[in-house]
Amino acid sequence: MPRHLWLAFFALVGTGSPARSEVTVQASTSGVQKGDNLTFTATTTESDPVVKVTFSYEGTQSTDEDTSPPYQVTKTMDWTAMADLTVTATFDFQNIPDQQGTVDVDVVDISLMGPTQPLRGGTVGYFARTQPTGLSVSSWSWSCDNDVLDANWTDTANSDDRSLWRGTMAVSGTIEVSATLLSIACTKSIAISIRPRTGGVWVTPVSCVEDNEPNWGSPLLGLGESLGQIRDKESNVGLIIVPQSSTGDWSDGVTLSQVSGGPNKGIWYVRTNTLEVDMETVINQFAKSGGPPPEPGATNFYDYNNAVGGCIAGDMADFVQALKNHEYRGTPPAEKSLEGHFGRIEYELDVLGDPSADIEDHTATSEPSLMSQVNLTLGLIEGALWGFTSHGDWSDAGPNWGGEGSLGSGKHTRYNIDYSQYYSGCTFGPDHF
Repeated sequence: MPRHLWLAFFALVGTGSPARSEVTVQASTSGVQKGDNLTFTATTTESDPVVKVTFSYEGTQSTDEDTSPPYQVTKTMDWTAMADLTVTATFDFQNIPDQQGTVDVDVVDISLMGPTQPLRGGTVGYFARTQPTGLSVSSWSWSCDNDVLDANWTDTANSDDRSLWRGTMAVSGTIEVSATLLSIACTKSIAISIRPRTGGVWVTPVSCVEDNEPNWGSPLLGLGESLGQIRDKESNVGLIIVPQSSTGDWSDGVTLSQVSGGPNKGIWYVRTNTLEVDMETVINQFAKSGGPPPEPGATNFYDYNNAVGGCIAGDMADFVQALKNHEYRGTPPAEKSLEGHFGRIEYELDVLGDPSADIEDHTATSEPSLMSQVNLTLGLIEGALWGFTSHGDWSDAGPNWGGEGSLGSGKHTRYNIDYSQYYSGCTFGPDHF
Protein backbone atom coordinates (compact mmCIF):
# COMPACT_ATOMS: atom_id res chain seq x y z
CA MET A 1 0.00 0.00 0.00
CA PRO A 2 1.30 3.40 -0.84
CA ARG A 3 2.55 5.27 2.19
CA HIS A 4 0.19 8.22 1.82
CA LEU A 5 -2.80 5.95 1.70
CA TRP A 6 -1.73 4.23 4.95
CA LEU A 7 -1.34 7.52 6.68
CA ALA A 8 -4.78 8.62 5.57
CA PHE A 9 -6.34 5.43 6.93
CA PHE A 10 -4.53 5.81 10.24
CA ALA A 11 -5.71 9.36 10.51
CA LEU A 12 -9.28 8.29 9.84
CA VAL A 13 -9.21 5.70 12.57
CA GLY A 14 -7.64 7.98 15.10
CA THR A 15 -10.03 10.87 14.53
CA GLY A 16 -13.40 9.03 14.78
CA SER A 17 -16.49 10.45 16.60
CA PRO A 18 -15.77 11.47 20.20
CA ALA A 19 -16.95 9.06 22.98
CA ARG A 20 -20.43 9.78 24.44
CA SER A 21 -20.22 11.81 27.66
CA GLU A 22 -21.24 10.21 30.96
CA VAL A 23 -24.37 11.19 32.95
CA THR A 24 -24.44 10.18 36.63
CA VAL A 25 -27.37 10.31 39.05
CA GLN A 26 -26.85 9.91 42.79
CA ALA A 27 -29.40 9.59 45.61
CA SER A 28 -28.86 10.96 49.09
CA THR A 29 -29.46 7.46 50.45
CA SER A 30 -30.21 4.07 48.95
CA GLY A 31 -33.83 4.05 50.09
CA VAL A 32 -36.50 5.53 52.36
CA GLN A 33 -39.85 4.75 53.89
CA LYS A 34 -42.70 5.87 51.70
CA GLY A 35 -43.53 9.49 52.43
CA ASP A 36 -39.97 10.51 53.28
CA ASN A 37 -37.70 12.64 51.09
CA LEU A 38 -34.77 11.77 48.84
CA THR A 39 -32.41 14.23 47.22
CA PHE A 40 -31.20 13.41 43.70
CA THR A 41 -28.12 15.01 42.11
CA ALA A 42 -27.27 14.68 38.41
CA THR A 43 -23.86 15.37 36.86
CA THR A 44 -22.37 15.11 33.37
CA THR A 45 -18.94 15.12 31.80
CA GLU A 46 -20.26 16.80 28.65
CA SER A 47 -18.90 20.28 28.05
CA ASP A 48 -21.77 21.42 25.84
CA PRO A 49 -24.01 23.96 27.64
CA VAL A 50 -26.91 22.48 29.59
CA VAL A 51 -30.36 23.99 29.02
CA LYS A 52 -32.07 22.03 31.79
CA VAL A 53 -32.19 18.71 33.58
CA THR A 54 -35.50 16.87 33.96
CA PHE A 55 -35.94 14.29 36.71
CA SER A 56 -38.61 11.63 36.19
CA TYR A 57 -39.71 8.83 38.49
CA GLU A 58 -40.92 5.32 37.87
CA GLY A 59 -44.56 4.78 38.73
CA THR A 60 -45.67 8.40 38.34
CA GLN A 61 -46.00 11.03 35.62
CA SER A 62 -44.54 13.65 37.94
CA THR A 63 -41.33 15.41 36.86
CA ASP A 64 -39.02 18.08 38.27
CA GLU A 65 -36.62 20.42 36.47
CA ASP A 66 -33.42 22.23 37.36
CA THR A 67 -31.59 24.69 35.10
CA SER A 68 -28.40 25.41 36.98
CA PRO A 69 -25.77 23.29 38.66
CA PRO A 70 -25.71 21.47 40.89
CA TYR A 71 -28.60 19.80 39.13
CA GLN A 72 -30.48 18.67 42.18
CA VAL A 73 -34.04 18.08 43.42
CA THR A 74 -35.56 16.88 46.66
CA LYS A 75 -38.51 14.59 46.13
CA THR A 76 -41.14 13.27 48.54
CA MET A 77 -41.43 9.57 47.72
CA ASP A 78 -45.11 9.21 48.51
CA TRP A 79 -46.84 7.63 45.53
CA THR A 80 -45.78 3.99 45.68
CA ALA A 81 -43.71 1.43 47.52
CA MET A 82 -41.25 -0.34 45.23
CA ALA A 83 -37.90 -2.03 45.39
CA ASP A 84 -35.44 -0.68 42.78
CA LEU A 85 -37.59 2.26 41.81
CA THR A 86 -35.81 3.97 38.91
CA VAL A 87 -35.16 7.71 38.88
CA THR A 88 -34.03 9.15 35.53
CA ALA A 89 -32.20 12.44 34.91
CA THR A 90 -32.44 13.72 31.30
CA PHE A 91 -29.94 16.39 30.25
CA ASP A 92 -31.16 18.79 27.57
CA PHE A 93 -28.01 20.17 25.89
CA GLN A 94 -27.81 23.25 23.74
CA ASN A 95 -26.15 21.69 20.69
CA ILE A 96 -26.24 17.92 21.03
CA PRO A 97 -28.94 15.31 21.65
CA ASP A 98 -30.37 14.66 25.13
CA GLN A 99 -28.52 12.26 27.36
CA GLN A 100 -29.84 10.27 30.35
CA GLY A 101 -28.65 8.62 33.52
CA THR A 102 -30.49 6.58 36.13
CA VAL A 103 -30.32 5.46 39.73
CA ASP A 104 -32.40 2.83 41.54
CA VAL A 105 -33.69 3.40 45.07
CA ASP A 106 -35.86 1.35 47.43
CA VAL A 107 -39.11 2.88 48.65
CA VAL A 108 -40.70 0.68 51.29
CA ASP A 109 -43.50 0.97 53.80
CA ILE A 110 -45.58 -0.84 56.38
CA SER A 111 -49.33 -1.09 55.97
CA LEU A 112 -51.08 -1.15 59.35
CA MET A 113 -54.73 -2.12 59.52
CA GLY A 114 -57.19 -2.49 62.38
CA PRO A 115 -60.17 -0.72 63.95
CA THR A 116 -59.51 2.82 65.13
CA GLN A 117 -62.64 2.90 67.32
CA PRO A 118 -63.05 -0.55 68.82
CA LEU A 119 -65.69 -1.25 71.44
CA ARG A 120 -64.32 -1.56 74.96
CA GLY A 121 -64.12 -5.22 75.95
CA GLY A 122 -63.99 -6.40 72.34
CA THR A 123 -61.16 -8.57 71.02
CA VAL A 124 -59.61 -7.14 67.86
CA GLY A 125 -56.43 -7.53 65.84
CA TYR A 126 -53.93 -5.11 64.30
CA PHE A 127 -52.29 -6.41 61.13
CA ALA A 128 -48.98 -5.18 59.71
CA ARG A 129 -47.52 -6.10 56.32
CA THR A 130 -44.60 -5.01 54.19
CA GLN A 131 -45.08 -2.78 51.17
CA PRO A 132 -44.18 -4.03 48.66
CA THR A 133 -45.42 -7.40 49.85
CA GLY A 134 -43.16 -10.40 50.06
CA LEU A 135 -40.24 -8.78 51.85
CA SER A 136 -38.72 -10.87 54.60
CA VAL A 137 -38.78 -9.37 58.07
CA SER A 138 -36.93 -11.11 60.88
CA SER A 139 -38.42 -9.05 63.71
CA TRP A 140 -41.53 -6.92 64.13
CA SER A 141 -41.60 -4.57 67.13
CA TRP A 142 -44.99 -3.52 68.50
CA SER A 143 -45.89 -1.01 71.20
CA CYS A 144 -49.06 0.51 72.66
CA ASP A 145 -48.84 3.83 74.46
CA ASN A 146 -51.76 4.71 76.75
CA ASP A 147 -52.51 6.37 80.07
CA VAL A 148 -52.86 3.17 82.08
CA LEU A 149 -50.24 0.53 81.21
CA ASP A 150 -48.04 0.54 78.10
CA ALA A 151 -47.44 -2.75 76.33
CA ASN A 152 -44.65 -4.02 74.05
CA TRP A 153 -44.29 -7.15 71.96
CA THR A 154 -41.65 -8.48 69.56
CA ASP A 155 -42.78 -10.88 66.84
CA THR A 156 -39.97 -13.09 65.54
CA ALA A 157 -42.12 -16.09 64.73
CA ASN A 158 -41.93 -16.59 60.97
CA SER A 159 -39.51 -14.09 59.39
CA ASP A 160 -42.19 -13.33 56.81
CA ASP A 161 -43.81 -10.17 55.52
CA ARG A 162 -46.64 -9.88 58.06
CA SER A 163 -47.47 -9.71 61.76
CA LEU A 164 -50.68 -9.71 63.84
CA TRP A 165 -51.12 -8.25 67.36
CA ARG A 166 -54.42 -9.37 68.83
CA GLY A 167 -56.18 -8.85 72.15
CA THR A 168 -59.02 -7.33 74.15
CA MET A 169 -59.11 -3.54 74.04
CA ALA A 170 -59.93 -1.51 77.15
CA VAL A 171 -58.27 1.91 76.85
CA SER A 172 -57.50 4.44 74.12
CA GLY A 173 -53.94 4.99 73.00
CA THR A 174 -51.51 4.76 70.09
CA ILE A 175 -50.38 1.48 68.55
CA GLU A 176 -47.05 1.49 66.71
CA VAL A 177 -45.24 -1.15 64.73
CA SER A 178 -41.70 -0.98 63.36
CA ALA A 179 -39.50 -3.22 61.24
CA THR A 180 -36.42 -3.05 59.03
CA LEU A 181 -37.24 -3.54 55.33
CA LEU A 182 -34.34 -3.77 52.87
CA SER A 183 -32.10 -2.15 55.51
CA ILE A 184 -34.57 0.73 55.90
CA ALA A 185 -36.08 1.38 59.36
CA CYS A 186 -39.84 1.80 59.00
CA THR A 187 -42.49 2.77 61.53
CA LYS A 188 -46.26 3.00 61.32
CA SER A 189 -48.76 4.05 63.98
CA ILE A 190 -52.49 4.23 64.46
CA ALA A 191 -54.50 6.19 67.05
CA ILE A 192 -57.08 4.15 68.94
CA SER A 193 -60.17 5.74 70.50
CA ILE A 194 -62.21 3.25 72.51
CA ARG A 195 -65.98 3.40 72.14
CA PRO A 196 -67.92 2.92 75.39
CA ARG A 197 -70.38 0.07 75.68
CA THR A 198 -73.96 1.33 75.82
CA GLY A 199 -77.33 -0.27 76.38
CA GLY A 200 -77.79 -3.64 78.03
CA VAL A 201 -76.08 -3.94 81.40
CA TRP A 202 -74.65 -0.42 81.02
CA VAL A 203 -78.11 1.03 81.64
CA THR A 204 -78.98 0.56 85.30
CA PRO A 205 -82.52 -0.76 85.83
CA VAL A 206 -84.43 1.56 88.16
CA SER A 207 -87.64 0.30 89.75
CA CYS A 208 -89.74 0.58 92.87
CA VAL A 209 -92.61 -1.53 94.20
CA GLU A 210 -95.25 0.52 96.02
CA ASP A 211 -96.53 -0.34 99.48
CA ASN A 212 -94.67 -3.62 99.60
CA GLU A 213 -94.70 -5.89 102.68
CA PRO A 214 -98.19 -5.21 104.13
CA ASN A 215 -97.18 -6.36 107.62
CA TRP A 216 -94.35 -3.87 107.98
CA GLY A 217 -94.34 -1.35 110.81
CA SER A 218 -94.37 -1.02 114.58
CA PRO A 219 -97.05 0.48 116.83
CA LEU A 220 -97.04 4.26 116.68
CA LEU A 221 -95.86 4.74 120.24
CA GLY A 222 -94.79 8.36 120.49
CA LEU A 223 -93.05 10.38 117.79
CA GLY A 224 -90.23 7.98 116.99
CA GLU A 225 -91.95 5.45 114.74
CA SER A 226 -91.92 5.83 110.96
CA LEU A 227 -95.14 6.09 109.04
CA GLY A 228 -93.34 4.92 105.90
CA GLN A 229 -89.97 4.23 104.30
CA ILE A 230 -88.27 3.77 100.97
CA ARG A 231 -85.50 1.19 100.94
CA ASP A 232 -83.72 -1.46 98.92
CA LYS A 233 -86.22 -4.25 98.32
CA GLU A 234 -83.81 -7.12 98.87
CA SER A 235 -81.80 -6.05 101.89
CA ASN A 236 -84.44 -3.92 103.67
CA VAL A 237 -81.73 -1.50 104.72
CA GLY A 238 -80.63 1.93 103.59
CA LEU A 239 -79.19 1.08 100.18
CA ILE A 240 -80.00 2.43 96.74
CA ILE A 241 -77.52 1.01 94.22
CA VAL A 242 -77.35 -2.75 94.73
CA PRO A 243 -76.04 -5.37 95.16
CA GLN A 244 -73.59 -4.33 97.85
CA SER A 245 -71.61 -7.06 99.61
CA SER A 246 -71.29 -4.64 102.51
CA THR A 247 -72.13 -0.98 102.77
CA GLY A 248 -70.02 0.90 100.24
CA ASP A 249 -68.63 -2.25 98.59
CA TRP A 250 -70.13 -3.14 95.21
CA SER A 251 -67.81 -6.09 94.47
CA ASP A 252 -70.84 -8.42 94.31
CA GLY A 253 -72.30 -6.31 91.52
CA VAL A 254 -69.36 -5.99 89.12
CA THR A 255 -67.10 -8.41 87.28
CA LEU A 256 -63.52 -7.23 86.80
CA SER A 257 -61.18 -8.81 84.25
CA GLN A 258 -57.54 -8.49 83.27
CA VAL A 259 -56.56 -8.36 79.60
CA SER A 260 -54.38 -11.39 78.94
CA GLY A 261 -52.64 -10.32 75.74
CA GLY A 262 -52.37 -7.79 72.95
CA PRO A 263 -52.03 -3.99 73.03
CA ASN A 264 -53.79 -3.65 76.43
CA LYS A 265 -52.13 -6.62 78.10
CA GLY A 266 -52.20 -6.42 81.89
CA ILE A 267 -54.93 -3.77 82.17
CA TRP A 268 -57.90 -4.43 84.43
CA TYR A 269 -61.33 -3.26 83.27
CA VAL A 270 -64.99 -3.65 84.24
CA ARG A 271 -66.15 -6.54 82.11
CA THR A 272 -69.81 -6.50 83.16
CA ASN A 273 -72.12 -5.62 86.03
CA THR A 274 -75.45 -6.48 87.62
CA LEU A 275 -76.08 -3.13 89.30
CA GLU A 276 -79.65 -1.95 89.77
CA VAL A 277 -81.81 0.39 91.77
CA ASP A 278 -84.46 -1.98 93.09
CA MET A 279 -86.51 -0.14 95.71
CA GLU A 280 -89.70 -0.65 97.65
CA THR A 281 -91.90 1.62 99.68
CA VAL A 282 -93.43 0.34 102.89
CA ILE A 283 -96.27 1.98 104.83
CA ASN A 284 -96.77 1.35 108.52
CA GLN A 285 -99.57 -1.18 108.95
CA PHE A 286 -100.64 0.59 112.17
CA ALA A 287 -101.53 3.70 110.14
CA LYS A 288 -103.76 2.01 107.59
CA SER A 289 -107.49 1.50 107.54
CA GLY A 290 -108.19 -1.73 109.38
CA GLY A 291 -104.73 -1.70 110.86
CA PRO A 292 -104.05 -3.16 114.30
CA PRO A 293 -104.43 -0.94 117.39
CA PRO A 294 -101.33 -0.09 119.40
CA GLU A 295 -102.56 -2.36 122.21
CA PRO A 296 -105.56 -4.60 122.76
CA GLY A 297 -108.79 -2.70 123.21
CA ALA A 298 -107.44 0.59 121.90
CA THR A 299 -108.74 2.42 118.86
CA ASN A 300 -106.41 2.12 115.91
CA PHE A 301 -104.58 5.13 114.50
CA TYR A 302 -106.71 5.38 111.36
CA ASP A 303 -110.08 5.35 113.12
CA TYR A 304 -109.00 7.61 115.96
CA ASN A 305 -107.82 10.36 113.63
CA ASN A 306 -110.62 9.90 111.13
CA ALA A 307 -113.43 10.30 113.73
CA VAL A 308 -115.25 13.55 114.28
CA GLY A 309 -112.94 15.71 116.33
CA GLY A 310 -109.96 13.63 115.27
CA CYS A 311 -106.76 15.17 114.02
CA ILE A 312 -107.62 14.40 110.41
CA ALA A 313 -111.36 13.98 110.66
CA GLY A 314 -112.86 12.42 107.56
CA ASP A 315 -109.61 12.69 105.60
CA MET A 316 -107.62 9.69 106.74
CA ALA A 317 -108.00 7.89 103.39
CA ASP A 318 -106.30 10.82 101.70
CA PHE A 319 -103.76 11.00 104.49
CA VAL A 320 -102.70 7.36 104.02
CA GLN A 321 -102.60 7.88 100.26
CA ALA A 322 -100.36 10.86 100.88
CA LEU A 323 -98.03 8.61 102.90
CA LYS A 324 -97.81 6.23 99.95
CA ASN A 325 -97.32 9.02 97.42
CA HIS A 326 -94.72 10.72 99.61
CA GLU A 327 -92.56 7.60 99.59
CA TYR A 328 -93.16 6.98 95.88
CA ARG A 329 -93.78 9.66 93.20
CA GLY A 330 -95.92 12.39 94.75
CA THR A 331 -99.45 13.45 93.82
CA PRO A 332 -100.38 12.65 91.18
CA PRO A 333 -97.67 9.97 90.85
CA ALA A 334 -95.26 11.18 88.19
CA GLU A 335 -91.79 10.04 87.12
CA LYS A 336 -89.01 12.19 88.62
CA SER A 337 -91.49 14.00 90.86
CA LEU A 338 -89.88 16.11 93.57
CA GLU A 339 -92.82 15.28 95.88
CA GLY A 340 -91.79 11.63 96.36
CA HIS A 341 -88.66 9.93 97.63
CA PHE A 342 -88.49 7.56 94.66
CA GLY A 343 -89.29 10.37 92.23
CA ARG A 344 -86.41 12.37 93.68
CA ILE A 345 -84.06 9.39 93.21
CA GLU A 346 -85.13 9.23 89.55
CA TYR A 347 -84.65 12.97 89.17
CA GLU A 348 -81.18 12.99 90.72
CA LEU A 349 -80.05 10.02 88.63
CA ASP A 350 -80.76 12.16 85.58
CA VAL A 351 -78.48 14.83 87.00
CA LEU A 352 -75.69 12.52 88.20
CA GLY A 353 -75.69 10.06 85.33
CA ASP A 354 -76.27 6.35 85.14
CA PRO A 355 -74.17 4.41 87.71
CA SER A 356 -73.42 1.54 85.33
CA ALA A 357 -72.42 3.91 82.54
CA ASP A 358 -70.24 5.88 84.96
CA ILE A 359 -68.08 2.86 85.81
CA GLU A 360 -68.00 1.42 82.27
CA ASP A 361 -64.71 3.16 81.41
CA HIS A 362 -62.88 2.46 84.69
CA THR A 363 -59.50 0.77 84.26
CA ALA A 364 -56.47 0.18 86.44
CA THR A 365 -53.25 -1.78 86.72
CA SER A 366 -54.53 -4.03 89.50
CA GLU A 367 -57.82 -5.54 90.63
CA PRO A 368 -57.84 -3.83 94.06
CA SER A 369 -57.13 -0.46 92.49
CA LEU A 370 -59.95 -0.89 89.98
CA MET A 371 -62.39 -2.02 92.67
CA SER A 372 -61.44 1.02 94.72
CA GLN A 373 -62.23 3.28 91.75
CA VAL A 374 -65.60 1.59 91.21
CA ASN A 375 -66.52 1.88 94.90
CA LEU A 376 -65.52 5.53 94.98
CA THR A 377 -67.64 6.40 91.94
CA LEU A 378 -70.69 4.47 93.12
CA GLY A 379 -70.28 5.72 96.68
CA LEU A 380 -70.38 9.32 95.54
CA ILE A 381 -73.51 8.67 93.48
CA GLU A 382 -75.17 6.76 96.32
CA GLY A 383 -74.42 9.52 98.81
CA ALA A 384 -75.74 12.21 96.51
CA LEU A 385 -78.92 10.22 95.90
CA TRP A 386 -79.61 9.79 99.60
CA GLY A 387 -78.82 13.42 100.27
CA PHE A 388 -81.21 14.63 97.59
CA THR A 389 -84.07 12.29 98.40
CA SER A 390 -83.88 12.75 102.18
CA HIS A 391 -84.05 16.52 102.44
CA GLY A 392 -86.86 17.67 100.26
CA ASP A 393 -88.89 20.75 101.18
CA TRP A 394 -92.04 18.71 101.13
CA SER A 395 -94.37 21.51 102.21
CA ASP A 396 -93.54 23.48 99.06
CA ALA A 397 -93.22 20.59 96.66
CA GLY A 398 -96.83 20.36 95.54
CA PRO A 399 -100.24 18.97 96.43
CA ASN A 400 -99.05 15.79 98.12
CA TRP A 401 -97.88 16.87 101.56
CA GLY A 402 -98.00 19.73 103.97
CA GLY A 403 -99.69 22.53 102.06
CA GLU A 404 -103.20 23.89 102.39
CA GLY A 405 -105.59 21.48 100.70
CA SER A 406 -102.97 18.79 100.15
CA LEU A 407 -103.73 15.10 100.65
CA GLY A 408 -101.49 14.90 103.67
CA SER A 409 -102.43 17.97 105.66
CA GLY A 410 -99.27 17.76 107.72
CA LYS A 411 -101.30 16.80 110.82
CA HIS A 412 -101.13 13.52 112.61
CA THR A 413 -101.01 12.20 116.14
CA ARG A 414 -99.22 9.35 117.86
CA TYR A 415 -100.27 7.00 120.63
CA ASN A 416 -98.67 7.48 124.08
CA ILE A 417 -98.40 4.06 125.67
CA ASP A 418 -97.66 5.56 129.06
CA TYR A 419 -101.11 7.11 129.22
CA SER A 420 -102.90 4.68 126.88
CA GLN A 421 -104.05 7.61 124.81
CA TYR A 422 -103.08 9.58 121.75
CA TYR A 423 -101.12 12.77 121.78
CA SER A 424 -103.04 15.74 120.54
CA GLY A 425 -100.43 16.16 117.83
CA CYS A 426 -102.38 18.06 115.26
CA THR A 427 -99.84 20.86 115.13
CA PHE A 428 -96.92 18.55 114.44
CA GLY A 429 -95.63 18.16 110.91
CA PRO A 430 -94.64 14.77 109.57
CA ASP A 431 -91.42 13.06 110.59
CA HIS A 432 -88.66 12.64 108.01
CA PHE A 433 -89.86 9.40 106.53
